[in-house]
Amino acid sequence: IKLIDTVVFLMDRIELGTQSLLEYRSFADDADDVQGTENTDVLKAKLASIDPKDTLIVTSIQKMSNIKAGEGHITEEEVKKLAGKRIVFIIDECHRSTFGEMLQDIRHSFPNALYFGFTGTPIHEENRKKGSTTSMVFGDCLHRYSIADGIRDGNVLGFDPSKGISLTIDPKVLDDTR
Repeated sequence: IKLIDTVVFLMDRIELGTQSLLEYRSFADDADDVQGTENTDVLKAKLASIDPKDTLIVTSIQKMSNIKAGEGHITEEEVKKLAGKRIVFIIDECHRSTFGEMLQDIRHSFPNALYFGFTGTPIHEENRKKGSTTSMVFGDCLHRYSIADGIRDGNVLGFDPSKGISLTIDPKVLDDTR
């Protein structure tokens, strides 16, 4: 039994979407296809498709937020049909544009979808954005992977801030500012 019809990797920038599409494709094997979307019409067609090749889609939040009744040539009936599919949204950099109207539009069009947000800089209580935090929008954190974990795993280069920086301060300059 197929539990999910479509997985949509949602990016907030075209450059990030292009880079991610190439990366996902480099990991895909012969059985997997990762689809990009040139425009909203192509995205709508891929979402409506029953072709197994259209199961993994990489697109932008801007294109996805245009999948709503009255936008372009999209009807209420088309949106309802798409919303009836089992869709999972994986949202990269979820701390940025996902706090605006675009994510609200997507959630309105796809109320039964699952939403997973990834961020290296979550929005917390002390830096709320539009009255919300990352956990308010996406739920509790499922996993944390810190920069220390990345350095320990060899996925991030270690760094020493004291190396490569040398400062020479002229004592006269300090005396002049007092």
